[in-house]
Amino acid sequence: MKIKNKILSLILAVCIAFSCSFTFVYAQESAPAEDKAQSESNTESSEDIQDGELNLDTFENKLIDRTLKMLNETYKYDVKAEDVYRNALRVILAKHPEYLDDALKGIFSNLDEHSEYYTAEEYDKFMQDISNEYYGIGVIVTAMDEGLKVVRVIKNSPASGAGIKKDDTIIAVGGINIIGMSIDEAKSYIVGEKGSSVNVELLRDGEKLSFDMQRDIVNDDSGFYDVIDGKIGYILLYSFEGHSSEFIAEALEYFDSLGITKVIFDLRNNPGGSLAELVEIGNMVFPKGPIISFEYKDPAKNFSFYSELENPKYDIIALVNGNSASASEAFAGAVQDTGVGIVIGEQSYGKGTKQIVSRIISGGGVRLTDSEYLTAGGRHINGVGITPDIYLKNRVEKYDRKFYAPLVHNRVLSQGDTGEDVLCFKQRLDALGFYVEIPNDEFDENMYYAVKDFQQMTGLFPYGVLDFTTQLKIEEVLKQCEVELDDQLDKAVEVFNFGSTKEYMKKYKAEN
Repeated sequence: MKIKNKILSLILAVCIAFSCSFTFVYAQESAPAEDKAQSESNTESSEDIQDGELNLDTFENKLIDRTLKMLNETYKYDVKAEDVYRNALRVILAKHPEYLDDALKGIFSNLDEHSEYYTAEEYDKFMQDISNEYYGIGVIVTAMDEGLKVVRVIKNSPASGAGIKKDDTIIAVGGINIIGMSIDEAKSYIVGEKGSSVNVELLRDGEKLSFDMQRDIVNDDSGFYDVIDGKIGYILLYSFEGHSSEFIAEALEYFDSLGITKVIFDLRNNPGGSLAELVEIGNMVFPKGPIISFEYKDPAKNFSFYSELENPKYDIIALVNGNSASASEAFAGAVQDTGVGIVIGEQSYGKGTKQIVSRIISGGGVRLTDSEYLTAGGRHINGVGITPDIYLKNRVEKYDRKFYAPLVHNRVLSQGDTGEDVLCFKQRLDALGFYVEIPNDEFDENMYYAVKDFQQMTGLFPYGVLDFTTQLKIEEVLKQCEVELDDQLDKAVEVFNFGSTKEYMKKYKAEN
C-alpha cells in the first residue's frame, strides 16, 4: 500500500467515525426526502470497490471531500480543512507513533520533486555520502521516470568491471524496486559496507539484465583536461562537488602556461553540486558582477553572489545536454549573460532551485527547496533550462569504420605504447562507452582499465593488454552497435578554429 494511502486510511477512520455518529443521530429524526437521497448518494459506488477491497485512490478523495463539504454546509461554526487534517493526524500519531516517518514522507512527497524527508537512518547515510569517497558500485546517475539512468561509469569501479554501461537504466537494487525513488533514497540501497554484495537489475535497450557486484571504495575525480589542436583548452567537469574549483584552477594554470585562452567547458551530464564551488570557479572566468542570484519567499532574504574578476581572459564554449543540471546550468547561463562565450548542445535539464538539508526533531532530516535561482543576467530557468546559442544534437549511427582512425592489427598493445594503432582502438573503446577521456594515441592508465573492463565484460582474460584476440573482439562487438558521434564537441572545435565565439556567432546568425 502506498504511504499516502496508508496514512489516509487512518485519517479516514477518524473521519468515518465522526461521520457515522453524526448520521446515526441525524437519522433518528424525520429527514426530508432530499436528505435521504443525499445520504444514499454518499454510499460507496461499485467503482470504489475493486476485487472486494476498498479502492482508496477513488474512495478516499470522495469521502474526504464529502466530509469537508458537509462540515462547511451544515456545521454551525467555521472550520478550516487544514485544521481537520491536522487534528486527525494528531489522533492517529498519538495512537500509532510508528507511522510518524510515513506521515512526514507523505507531507514532503506532495512538494516539489527536490524536497523530501529522510528517516534517521537515511539522513545519516546521506550525510556520510556527501564526500567523494564511499563504498558503492561506481556509477553517476540521474533520476528518470523509468528508474536511475546511468550517465557515467567511474573507471576501475565494480560497475565498470561488471559491464554496466552509460545509458543503462537501473530499476532495482537488492531486489528492491527503485523506480520512482529520488537519487538519494535509491543511493541508500546502492552504497554499503566495503566488500558487501549487491545485485543490480537494469534495462538496456529494452532487455532486463542482472549484475552481482561487491561494493568497494569509489574515488571519483573532478574531471580531466587536455589540449585540442595545440590551441584549444578542453575541460570535462563531472560535477561541482569536492575539489572541483581546485581542479579548474589547475587546468586554467596549465592553459595559461601554453598561452591558451580558448576553453571548452564540457558540462554534459554534469548534475551540479556545491554553490560554493560554482562561485569559486565563477571568480576565475566571469567579469565583475553577479554570478547567480536567489529569490526566497521573503524578498528581504534575496541575495546574489558576485565575481570580483576585473579582466576575464578566456573565450568560453560551454557544452550542455538534457542531463546538465543545477550549478552546471547556472554556469552555462553566466557564460551567455556575461558575454564571455556561448553555449552549444541541447536544452539543459531545468533545475533552478536550491535546497537546504537539516535534521529535525523526529531524528530524521529534510531536504527542502528554500529558493529559486536566477542566472547572472536575472533569468529564471527552473523547469525551462538553458537554451543553447547553437542547438545541436549528437548523431547516432550504425557503426562504420569511416567514423574512426583506420583499423590496424600490427602488434599487441600495452600500457605505455603510442601510435595510430593505439588511437584507433581508443576511439572504438570510447564508442563502446568505456572511459578513455579524449581519444589520443597514448595507451595510458585510462585505456588500460577500459581494455580490462571490456575483456571482463566479454569473457576474455581481464589483464589490460590489447592482444589480437581482444582487438578482433572489439571490432566484432562494434559491428552490432549503433554509436554516438560527438558532433557537439566537433562544432565547438570548429568555432574556435574559425576565430572567437563572437566572430563565429556573427557568421552563424547571418546564415541562420
